Amino acid sequence: MPPELFGPPQSKYNPFAADVWALTIMLFKLLTFKEPWSEASMSSEEYSNYLARRDSIFASTNTLRKDLSEQVKCLMLDGLNPDPHLRPNIHKFREDFMAITSLWTLKHGLSTEYFYSNPPSLYYHPNH
Repeated sequence: MPPELFGPPQSKYNPFAADVWALTIMLFKLLTFKEPWSEASMSSEEYSNYLARRDSIFASTNTLRKDLSEQVKCLMLDGLNPDPHLRPNIHKFREDFMAITSLWTLKHGLSTEYFYSNPPSLYYHPNH
């Protein structure tokens, strides 16, 4: 759930901004096999760290997190903006997603073209 649902009630709740947040969380989980935090509230240490330094969600022992491409990181930081008014709308999110040329840094050699034509296995093997 987006952070605006954990705070005091807002006069103008934007469900579309919440959808972009949810899509970004799903993308993060699909690419890293982890959640960035347990919940987007100050009771979560990971989320508090994220608020203090937003790129902290990519500083991890999880190699997939560290090696996401800059395009993916920018999209995620935009979609996970704590201020719902500053998140991209769904059309901009899609446009930015479709413009991504590589999901990970080049050392992995996986461009989106390769990824789309060779979808990964549904089974995650952490030792591979």
